[in-house]
Amino acid sequence: MPVNPKKGEREDAFIGRCIAEEVSAGYEQTQAAAICYSYWRKDKMSKIKDTSAKVMAKVAYDTDFRGINLFAKPDEDPCWDGYQMIGMKELDGRMVPNCVPESENMQEQGMEIDVLGYKTKNFTLLSTNVSINSQTPFTFDSPVSL
Repeated sequence: MPVNPKKGEREDAFIGRCIAEEVSAGYEQTQAAAICYSYWRKDKMSKIKDTSAKVMAKVAYDTDFRGINLFAKPDEDPCWDGYQMIGMKELDGRMVPNCVPESENMQEQGMEIDVLGYKTKNFTLLSTNVSINSQTPFTFDSPVSL
């Protein structure tokens, strides 16, 4: 059953209360965090009056929670059908499943990886070009699988 923010409740107080309730309902900590942040964001979006601000909030919400099965039980896949979990991502200070479409490559996700000791968000899976921190790309003779 959805946990709703109480009138005047601060975000951190709500998230703490909500996670405790969702964990007691059988969800893992990370799944409970994703559920609670989803509830918080939806509550805040419902109070936005300006149409353009509401649209932007909806786009941000859909991007952050895309592919995550918010109500998956511990023994279930945390991602929707057609999505796969590629590690975890930080969402509002908590780690949640990073669910990406199975057909989408990692470059489109902008995921951060470590290549030769450098953090990068610019890389292509199975590519002959690899760039590190937006620097000059390295070129290889054959595709590189990262």
